[in-house]
Amino acid sequence: MSTGSLGQGLSAAAGLCLSNRISKINSRVFAIIGDGESNEGQNWEAAMFASHFKLNRLIAFTDYNKMQIDGMTEDVMNLGDIEGKWSTFGWNVVRVDGHNIDAILSAVAEIEAENIENGKPGMIVLDTVKGKGCSFAEGNLGNHNMVFNSEQAADAIAQLVKGE
Repeated sequence: MSTGSLGQGLSAAAGLCLSNRISKINSRVFAIIGDGESNEGQNWEAAMFASHFKLNRLIAFTDYNKMQIDGMTEDVMNLGDIEGKWSTFGWNVVRVDGHNIDAILSAVAEIEAENIENGKPGMIVLDTVKGKGCSFAEGNLGNHNMVFNSEQAADAIAQLVKGE
C-alpha cells in the first residue's frame, strides 16, 4: 500500500503482521519508511507495538538518505543514532549500503535468522544517496519534488543503464 510520508505505513504493516499471526498465515511483511518520515510519532508507536507483540515476521527498511522535503534531516529534526533508536525500541537492526543489492539481501537473511530466534521485528537501515546515478538530481535537496523535462529523463535513464 502507498501511505505517503505520515508514518502510516509502518503502523499498517505491524497491524497486517499481527493479523497474519492471528489468522495463522505464515508470511513475512515488509515496510519501507523514509528518514524524514521518521520524525512522525506514529512510526515510534508502531515500533513499540511491533516489539511488544514480538512481530518477528516484520522487516522494515529505512531509506536513510539524510534529506527530506524541508531540508537535511539533521537540520529539520536530527535522528541522531538511528540504529540505537530502533535497538532501544526492541528491534534487530542491520545497517548496509542501500545501493548494494547483495548487501540488502544478506541483511534480510540475517534479520530473518535473528528474528526467528529472538522474536523481534527487524529494521534494515539503508545508507543511500538521494537521486543516485542521475547527475542533475544526485544529492540535490530539491529532487524530492523536482520538475524535469523529457530530455533530462532520457539522460537520467542513460546514466542509470550505464551505471555511471
